[in-house]
Amino acid sequence: MANKTSQDVFDVFESTFQDKFEIPESLERQWFKNALAEYELEIGSTGYDSSVDQFPEGCSSAVILTLGLYMKLYYCRREFSRVNKLQNIVGKDLSMTGSGSQKTMTKQELEFEYNNICDKINKQKTSWFS
Repeated sequence: MANKTSQDVFDVFESTFQDKFEIPESLERQWFKNALAEYELEIGSTGYDSSVDQFPEGCSSAVILTLGLYMKLYYCRREFSRVNKLQNIVGKDLSMTGSGSQKTMTKQELEFEYNNICDKINKQKTSWFS
């Protein structure tokens, strides 16, 4: 079985939503780097080798899933920021302050994804109650 690569993480991320717009590759790559850093802060090193774009042999699917979900969390944060800005456009000749339902739904998705990633992280941490 071949070692897992960043593309495996991108596949998880891209499978979690449907969007009308293509996300720039450079942005996805940055979210991937951020996800690696978040994982290292919460759990430990993934062993990812950026020079060959590979995770070590035996890297679990749970690690790949968690990294993809971290990327989704970054996507949701960006989307929430975008919706916030759209909902609050007020100018001399134009006012676009919507009902807030889109803002509410986007915030709920962000909160759902945050709780989901927290759950996945907690399941991967070593329990000291054994």
